Amino acid sequence: MKNIKINVDCFKKSAMFMAGFSLYQCLRIALTASSFALKRFGIPRRNVDIFITKIHNSMEVAIFLGILIATMYIVLIPGKHARFNGIVSIFTNWMVCLMFFVVLVAFGGNGDKGNLTMYYWGLVGSGFAMGMNQSIAMAVSVENISYFAGSIPLAGVQVSVYHILFLYLNKGRPNYDVNYWILVHQIIMAIIISGVAAILWTIGFIEDHKMQLCCEEEGEDALKEQKVKIVILDSSEKDEQISQEEKRSRKKSERTSQLGAEAEEEDENVQLGKKGLKELIRRSTQFLQINFKQRSRRSRERSSGNRFSPVLFLKGVYKAISPIMMSTVAMGLVYLVFPAIAPYRLTNLDTGHKIDIVILITFVAPALINIALCALKVGPNCDWAEYKFWNYTWVFAVPYFACIIMFFIPAHYPEAKFSQLMRSSKYMLGFVCFTFALSHAVLKTVGFTGAGVQNTIKPVVITNTDLDLSDDSIPSVEGSHSENGATTGSHANRKSRRSRRRGSGPQSPGGKGRLRPEPRDNSLNGQVSSFNILLSYLMLVIFAFIGDGYLKTLKACEANRALWPTANMSFLRSLAFWVSMAFRRGLRSFGEVFTLNVREQLMK
Repeated sequence: MKNIKINVDCFKKSAMFMAGFSLYQCLRIALTASSFALKRFGIPRRNVDIFITKIHNSMEVAIFLGILIATMYIVLIPGKHARFNGIVSIFTNWMVCLMFFVVLVAFGGNGDKGNLTMYYWGLVGSGFAMGMNQSIAMAVSVENISYFAGSIPLAGVQVSVYHILFLYLNKGRPNYDVNYWILVHQIIMAIIISGVAAILWTIGFIEDHKMQLCCEEEGEDALKEQKVKIVILDSSEKDEQISQEEKRSRKKSERTSQLGAEAEEEDENVQLGKKGLKELIRRSTQFLQINFKQRSRRSRERSSGNRFSPVLFLKGVYKAISPIMMSTVAMGLVYLVFPAIAPYRLTNLDTGHKIDIVILITFVAPALINIALCALKVGPNCDWAEYKFWNYTWVFAVPYFACIIMFFIPAHYPEAKFSQLMRSSKYMLGFVCFTFALSHAVLKTVGFTGAGVQNTIKPVVITNTDLDLSDDSIPSVEGSHSENGATTGSHANRKSRRSRRRGSGPQSPGGKGRLRPEPRDNSLNGQVSSFNILLSYLMLVIFAFIGDGYLKTLKACEANRALWPTANMSFLRSLAFWVSMAFRRGLRSFGEVFTLNVREQLMK
């Protein structure tokens, strides 16, 4: 049974990694390969910006709608149906793969011109499937989000390397349509990547679903395999820890640690105090396992029909407010300036492309480092209330906002020395873009990884005086899972209740002999994680359209700098002008986001 569980965990980690790797393949097809699609569909090169903006905006809205629907499902689904979320995630992974077949047929078929409308709606459908899959994936496997988020930026690097190699190997090849085959092969690669992800996901989460059903059917027998992470302290150490906690904060004394946690390695199940004994470890572990099993069963029976609780949900969001806001800020503002303003508006196409590649590589580095930290169990997938130093990641918001401001200066103050330096020096522009990309990647990666684990069940802390070692009802090490386990558990829990009535029951470090009746529900983590991605993409879509409206306003005003609209305005009035105009034009663009006649709009 243990080997099967390890294999399932490996499949789930691999599936999360491949799902993240396949996630942005549709955007890479739409954006990175846009110049090749133009020639295939016979669209004039002067309309490349309209083509990219049209498809990108439509896909971002479709992604948001997919995330919205999936998040509503995750949050509002009754608890008794939540065990089927893994099966739903299998469906969304296969939907991502199947939508690429639609894109392939639209681009590769229909003679010399392809089918532009089908291609457009195929990419929009891929975006919708991507949004649903992203939200559900981050909800059903919150403990593996680092693998999911870490592999997302790899798609950009993979596509860039593929384009470089393909163009180099087929340069000057006679009677070979490079613009056609480069995108056909890219779509096929996306099908293979998403197909592998769907297969791994199916294997991992079907087995996981079977294990859940097994636990429900076997009841007490299945719960015997439950491991509980506990911390045993000597009574003198306990007194010292209580004193330290009281000195830190009186308010924290009311908070109690909870029973249960994820299964750990055997050597990490128990952390000893300086006077701990092997027999104490064995007996206390068995005692808490029995206690946890009965509590978990009662909790599951009561929560099986629970519906959405707004108060509980808001409490869960509040506990994760720091990482949620971190990822929202990082995701929300990125398309306001990147890549339309920085780097391409501030330099030529060749330099901008080189800087763009550097940015793609920069996105990857923090994500891979985060995977390594989480694998070593020192990453941000922990309780930030305990490991407070992860909140200091907010320091990266300072250069992040500073770089955004710097990108706007050359457009509005072209005569300033800084503006001239940004336009003339590729190293200066590259440094600012690198700083922006690094700050964005760190904030996004750490925020997404931490948001979904702030409501995890905490381990219980007991002292060696809480246990009666002379009690023979607790079985020996060899017989700890014997047939008499149920009787033993009942006897141990009666002793536990008598002990608590005397005031010497298990306590938390800041406790006063209190113990919550039930452990917290870990399913709240999935709801908070889905809400986090929904909020992040809501801000992304809003500011993406505001950025689009700003660029359209700026282009109209730059036609005649002598009639600059804010020349005689104060800073606040000019700021209000640009924000209002960007919002109006962005709202107009949002109203035109979807169309049934794509070619007519692109040929205007």
